[in-house]
Amino acid sequence: MRAEGGILAACSKRFALAGFSTVPTPVAGDIALVLAPALVRHGKVISVHAGAICVTATLRAVVTPDAGLVISSSLPTVKAWTL
Repeated sequence: MRAEGGILAACSKRFALAGFSTVPTPVAGDIALVLAPALVRHGKVISVHAGAICVTATLRAVVTPDAGLVISSSLPTVKAWTL
C-alpha cells in the first residue's frame, strides 16, 4: 500500500473502480475508513486506519482482534463512500 500512497489512496482507488463515490456525511450502509484504537504502548492508545460500516449517520462498526465487533460514535471518520 505504501507504493500507492497509503491506505487512504489505495481505498479511494479501489472503491472508485468498484463504482463507489465519496460522501461528506455517510449514512447507514455506507463504508468508511476510520481511526480506531488498536493497541496501547507506554500507556498511550495507538489508533490506526480501519475499515468500518456505517450503522447510522454517527455510528461506525469495526471488527478488532481483541474486542471483536465494536460499534461506536467516537471513531473519527477519515473518508466515507457510498454506492
